[in-house]
Amino acid sequence: FSFRNYTSQSGLGSNYIYKVFADSRNRIWFATDGRGVTMLEKGKFRNFTFGGGSKNNTIYSVAEDARGNIWISTASAGIFRYNGQEFESYRPENQLRDLAITSLIGDRNGNILIVSKQGIDVLNTSTGIIYYHGQELGIADIDPSLNAYSKDDAGNIWIGTHNGIIKYSGQTQEAAQWPVTSINKMLVFLEDIKQPDMGELAHNQNHVSFDYIGFWYHDPAEVSYQVKLEGYDRDWISSKNSFITYSNLQPGRYTFKVRSSATGFFEGAKIEQQSFIINLPFYNTYWFYTLCALAAGTVLYGVMKYRERRLKLDERQKKEQVEFEFQTLKSQVNPHFLFNSFNTLIAVIEEDQETAVEYVEKLSDFYRNILMHREEELIPLGRELEMIGTYYFLQLKRYKSNFELKIDVPDAALFLQIPPLTLQLLVENAVKHNIISRDKPLLVSVFTEKDWLVVQNNLQPKQQHEPSTGLGLQNILSRYKLLTPKTVQVAKNDFLFVVKLPLLPPQP
Repeated sequence: FSFRNYTSQSGLGSNYIYKVFADSRNRIWFATDGRGVTMLEKGKFRNFTFGGGSKNNTIYSVAEDARGNIWISTASAGIFRYNGQEFESYRPENQLRDLAITSLIGDRNGNILIVSKQGIDVLNTSTGIIYYHGQELGIADIDPSLNAYSKDDAGNIWIGTHNGIIKYSGQTQEAAQWPVTSINKMLVFLEDIKQPDMGELAHNQNHVSFDYIGFWYHDPAEVSYQVKLEGYDRDWISSKNSFITYSNLQPGRYTFKVRSSATGFFEGAKIEQQSFIINLPFYNTYWFYTLCALAAGTVLYGVMKYRERRLKLDERQKKEQVEFEFQTLKSQVNPHFLFNSFNTLIAVIEEDQETAVEYVEKLSDFYRNILMHREEELIPLGRELEMIGTYYFLQLKRYKSNFELKIDVPDAALFLQIPPLTLQLLVENAVKHNIISRDKPLLVSVFTEKDWLVVQNNLQPKQQHEPSTGLGLQNILSRYKLLTPKTVQVAKNDFLFVVKLPLLPPQP
């Protein structure tokens, strides 16, 4: 034989050891006082500590289950399980009757025995259920000694306490866990009623009570209950009472469930249940709703058909009125321009007869374009700019360099649309109502701002106003009103007259 002394200098967490345990993988575990647990594997020490101070790091016992999982107990923090990398808290504290656990022992069934002053609890590591053994078996307040246990060849576990020795065979833990729960009867308005499973009640039989019991002969006073009425309760309700009443229940399907426990822990307890139905009153049934719906539907169908006919008639009348107004407005354009263009032609002939022929040709081209587009509601901006270019040529013959038309429109905007002859009307009004001379030249600018076309000219009104029909600008405003919700914006100050026209997307 040879001995070797390991201390904290060798790698142990502490020199004070409560338990030494060799697992199935030849690892040695040391439960230390205040320094956590130490594992010796292949000659190397590895220490595991836990938060919460020395109490949580005081390890009393180490055990192994049938799956090879390592379990440890602490002085005040419950039990932990080793997942191969680190220890993790296995259970919420309220599932353990006592956090000061003196011994952990693996039994022949693969369970872990949890020994404390409250008794002996058995953790089924396969299901996670804890079976509690205490006063009902005469082992309450056992005051066990620290790690005082042994196993015999038959698999029995002998546990030493200050009040004697306890033998655990590992065969009766499930039978000793739960009281036998039974629903004695179901009552309606506190009167006994015998109903089969999924019994049916009338809508006014909505005051329901249940009488139940949990048989626990060891100590009946320790029995407590959890009840839940599915369809009414959101969660389990804990109580010591063996009778409960539900009043004013709404029509529907319900299932009453009850389970009992002698320890206050209910996970895994057998559930007894009773299902029943409270029927709807006839005026809330589907067949009654169907009859009412058919009657209402017949009336509604007649009203809707009448309204549909009225809407179609109103829509047709409105469409005819809009088309009439639009055609009327378009018809106002040609006389308006004809009146002003003839005045210009007369002036050109009087001032320069040699250019009269060329002027007439351009004027002919201009009217040809008018006839081509006069019946259209919208035309591309590019075509409108071509027509205004022709109009500018006609006016340039008269005013020379005293009149300038500046166009700055990107190519991307040329496909957007405006009502035909809109620019011609605006430029014509600028020429008609402003002084055009060498000292006061007229500049008309056409450019875009996002989805707007801006037409502006410097404001220099004539002292003597020429006769006007008043149709130009009003015609534009009216036509746009029929084509789009966007309104034409008109602004005027001491220096500029500005009109902003909405650019409309191409029509499909």
